[in-house]
Amino acid sequence: MIIDIATWILNASQVLRNVSSSPHLDAELIMSLATQKSREKLLVDGNKRLSTMQLARANYYLHLRKHLIPIAYITHHKKFYGLNFYVNKHVLIPRPETENLVQMALDHAKTLKQPPVILDLGCGSGCIGLSLKHALADTNASFILADISSQALKIAKKNAKRFKLNDVKFVKSNLLKKIDLSEIDILCANLPYVDRAWDFITANTKHEPKLALFARKNGLELIEKTLKQISTRPHKKHLAVFLEADPLQMEDIEKMVLKLFRGAKIKVSGFTMQILL
Repeated sequence: MIIDIATWILNASQVLRNVSSSPHLDAELIMSLATQKSREKLLVDGNKRLSTMQLARANYYLHLRKHLIPIAYITHHKKFYGLNFYVNKHVLIPRPETENLVQMALDHAKTLKQPPVILDLGCGSGCIGLSLKHALADTNASFILADISSQALKIAKKNAKRFKLNDVKFVKSNLLKKIDLSEIDILCANLPYVDRAWDFITANTKHEPKLALFARKNGLELIEKTLKQISTRPHKKHLAVFLEADPLQMEDIEKMVLKLFRGAKIKVSGFTMQILL
C-alpha cells in the first residue's frame, strides 16, 4: 500500500477522534515516532511516501492508541515543566496540574536562607523532584527521591541520568518508613488519591499503574498516613509540605492537617495544598 505522511496523519486522526481529545496531535506524535522525524519535519515532508517498515510501525502504534494505550506510553516521552521525561507503564504519566506543585515548592525554596533538603515522596518518574533539582541547579539544595516501587525508581534514575542531574539520593520506602524526616525542609508528595469507586474515572487511566493511582478512604488513605507519620516523628520546625489532591478533597485534608498540626498555615491552589508547619 502506497501512502504519504500527510494522508496517513489525516486518516489516523479520523480513526482516533472517538478515543482521544487530541486525535490530530496523537496522529502526528505516532508518525513522528514511526519515521523518527520531528513534527515540524513532518509538515515539510508531508508528500513523501512511507516505507513499508514506517507504515507498519505507524499502524502498530495506531492500533495501541485505538485501544486506549496512552500516547506517552507509546512514545515513552512526556513533557513536564520544560523537561522531556521518559515514562513507561510502571509510572504515572506526569500531569500539567502537577506543574503548579513544582512552582509553589520552588517559590518557597527561594525564600529560604539556607539551601534546603527536598524530598519527593512517591516520586514515580521523578518529575517533581527532578524538575525542582533542574530549576535549583545553581544552588546547593539537596534532593531525595523515594518510592515504594523499585520499577518506578529505575525510571526516576534513568531520568536523572537523562538530564545530567547528579547527587540525587534514591530511596525505596513505603511512605516515610525509610526517610529521616528530621533532615527534610520541603516535602513534596503526589501520592495516589483516586478512589476506585469514583464514577468519573476515565478509561485512559486503566493502563496506568494501580499502585500510583488508587487509595482507599475516598482516595485519602495514603495522604492521611503520611500526615500522621509526620506528626509522630521528629521534623524541622518550619517543614513545608506540598501535596497534590483533587480539589474536592481539599476540605477534608485541611481538617486532617489542622487536627494534627495546630497553627499550620494552609494555602490551596488548584490541585496543590501548601502546608507550613
